[in-house]
Amino acid sequence: MTTPDDNPQTLEKMLSSLIDEQKEFRQAIFAKIDGLSGELKTVQNDLGVVKGGHARTEVLRKNSLIATDMGYRFVKNLSRRQIETIADKGTEFDPGELMSFRHADVIMEATDHEGGSHYIAVEVSYTVGENDVRRAIRNAKFLRALIEHNAHAAVAGVNIVPAAKKSVDSGDVHWYQIPLRDIQPE
Repeated sequence: MTTPDDNPQTLEKMLSSLIDEQKEFRQAIFAKIDGLSGELKTVQNDLGVVKGGHARTEVLRKNSLIATDMGYRFVKNLSRRQIETIADKGTEFDPGELMSFRHADVIMEATDHEGGSHYIAVEVSYTVGENDVRRAIRNAKFLRALIEHNAHAAVAGVNIVPAAKKSVDSGDVHWYQIPLRDIQPE
């Protein structure tokens, strides 16, 4: 009986075959990992949507706290129809920006201590980012231009990224921190 040790060509063929099988195995494993990675990203994105929606629901339940935190008295949230009516006046603004304004998370009416009207444009995310800050500031700008009232930008979330926190620290936008306990299941 001949063994691989007796025939170097046989040994070489066996090693080559093993190397090919190992390459195929690695490729199959990497393909599986890539697939799982994609699935995990999808789940992570879905969880982000759920967490953001839950944060928004909490803000709507306790919206007066944002106004109070900013030194105002909460009057009401604007309805989607009221927001659309305001947006309809903005013919000079970019249509894409106005469409985004129409989908603002929350726009509330509030009063100051003398009874003056103020509007607060609030963007809500579980973790507040720079895009949330930009939208809130832009929405407040639209409100000032389109209804000619005082308008302020606010963001609300459980967490805030450092870049967004810089806008809070500079006074460009108000941050209402949603307590984690308020959005945890009971």
